[in-house]
Amino acid sequence: MDPQAAPAFLAARVVDQRLQTPAAARLQASPSVLRKTVGQSVAAIASPAAALLAAGKAISARRGAVKRRAAATDSAKADQKKSGRQINISNEATLPKTLAEGSSTSMDAFMRENAAEVSLQNLEKIVPKPGEPEILQCFLKPNDIGPYRSQLMMEVKVEVAEAGGKCNIHILDMFPGNVDKKTGEVTFDPQYKMDMESENIIQWTENGQGGLEVVNRAWSRSRMNLPWWFPLPDAFIEKAAQLMIRKVVKDGIAKVNEQIDTKYSAWLAREKVDA
Repeated sequence: MDPQAAPAFLAARVVDQRLQTPAAARLQASPSVLRKTVGQSVAAIASPAAALLAAGKAISARRGAVKRRAAATDSAKADQKKSGRQINISNEATLPKTLAEGSSTSMDAFMRENAAEVSLQNLEKIVPKPGEPEILQCFLKPNDIGPYRSQLMMEVKVEVAEAGGKCNIHILDMFPGNVDKKTGEVTFDPQYKMDMESENIIQWTENGQGGLEVVNRAWSRSRMNLPWWFPLPDAFIEKAAQLMIRKVVKDGIAKVNEQIDTKYSAWLAREKVDA
């Protein structure tokens, strides 16, 4: 999974545009404009839906502050259950890459040392999860949605197969958070965890010509409920997010493949010098 996407996802951009753009101007906007400004990342596989969820959470929190908090929270939950609004976003992409030089054995060693670095990119920061250092907490760059600021955090586990030849990047959980613009503090609420499934596998085999064939495959499916008051039609959100995620994932895994090529070549050169 490209390692990142929080910057400009269609869902967040659409919400932001509707918050700031006059209605007449919105009616004249070309659909192609909505497909610009794409973040590249493995995390991109689930980000459009997550950005929507973060936007809904931020707006819901602000609306709830106007009412009595307890009553507003109960009402919002009841309304969401009654609305039955849910969108489903799925994607699958496969991208091969030929490396001019290398062997399965050396790639196994390289990936055991560098798998997380080459497969998780464009992130604000990566830190080990407290108490579970094998799980990485990946923070995407903050995203402004109108007057609100959100940040997505993924819990990821990167594993190279014991037998070699394959690396799995597991997105275990994804949490949308609210950012306090004054303090920079981010609040993550476990109840807003994404309902998602994903798989990202990178495989490599020798091609018989002194090089390697690398295949990067990404698959994901995300589901989320929308509150009854969410300003955009379900069908529009689902289709737009589907189109965006397709491009985001394709660009993301292409960048991961390039990073593997560049860093592996440099690693091989150093190994030859050291030998």
